[in-house]
Amino acid sequence: MNNRTAMLKITAIGSLLFITSCSTSTNDAKPENSAQSPASAPSGQLTMSESPAQSGMDQDKILVSDLFYRDQIASGQSNAEYFEFVLDNSYPGTVNEVVARQCFKDGSTPTPYGVPDLNTLRADPNWTVPQTEITDIDLGVPPTGTTYIVKSESVFGVNQVHVTILDGRPYYFPDFCGL
Repeated sequence: MNNRTAMLKITAIGSLLFITSCSTSTNDAKPENSAQSPASAPSGQLTMSESPAQSGMDQDKILVSDLFYRDQIASGQSNAEYFEFVLDNSYPGTVNEVVARQCFKDGSTPTPYGVPDLNTLRADPNWTVPQTEITDIDLGVPPTGTTYIVKSESVFGVNQVHVTILDGRPYYFPDFCGL
């Protein structure tokens, strides 16, 4: 019989949950030399590959929480490091990097997304990316993946933010260049 257990260290701050460590064990013996491939995700990024005990929405809430958590950490770094973080975590094809980098050189910086209220996370399957001068995506078509809208509170007030989960990874849509 296969007995699997998973231990997660979860920290709650307000309505935000953070997974800070994860370990699994099983009673199935494996040879010491058996290789296990690590999840392919950027450093510090959480991905969900299998979790039969949780629904898709529960997994996506964890991914959204992780994205916002990493956004808060990155926003405390230099403006250049935060800018690179935003580019790396923007939905593929949404940013024309040449235009975005020029905006950054001209003094525009991304705004931190704040703390999401995960109780407001709702699917928004018909949402399309608004056209801006830095958008580099086929407009008028919803992004591929599962798109959500969530309220987020930052120093600038409460905003509604879209996040799309694509291939087990959360992405947001950039908000800088004065747009």
